[in-house]
Order: sequence, then structure tokens, then C-alpha cells
Amino acid sequence: MRVGGTSNATLLTLMLMHEPSAGLAPIITRQFFAAIDRLNREIGLTVLMIEQNARKGLEASHRGYVIEMGRITHQGQAAAQLADAQVRRASLGAR
Repeated sequence: MRVGGTSNATLLTLMLMHEPSAGLAPIITRQFFAAIDRLNREIGLTVLMIEQNARKGLEASHRGYVIEMGRITHQGQAAAQLADAQVRRASLGAR
């Protein structure tokens, strides 16, 4: 994925992503999310991401929203959602 020219990269403050891990090998997915985390820490990049892999999306986020059937069912700090048994059952495949 190309963000833009080098001179434009320093101006980037918001990036929108739709299914960034779709079709990627697991190792590439890990590298991709590590790069996004690094950009967030180093230049303050904000990412608005729609991700089918809810676990991966929440692990990469500070804040998350779980949407089911067009309604927000859970929202808040990503770490709290990952720890929430109801979110894990409904969205993360936990039993």
C-alpha cells in the first residue's frame, strides 16, 4: 500500500483503512499492524479502520467499536473490549 510521496508522508494525520488484513499471510499481517502501531507512536497517525478480524483490529487499537447488523453493540477502550466475556463470545469467537 502506498500512502503518498515522502514529502506528503509528514503531513499525514489520518488514514482510513478497509479490511487491511484481508488476504494477507499471517506474517505480513503482523508486520503491517506493527508498522501502523509505529506510525501512530512516531508521528501521531490516527487510523480509522474497518476490520473483519475483530481480535486483530482491537489488538491494534486504542479504542474500538463492534458493529453487528448495523448497530454499535460495544464501544470503548480496546483492551477492555478484549477482556469483556460478552465481546469475546459475540465477536472474537470465544466460547
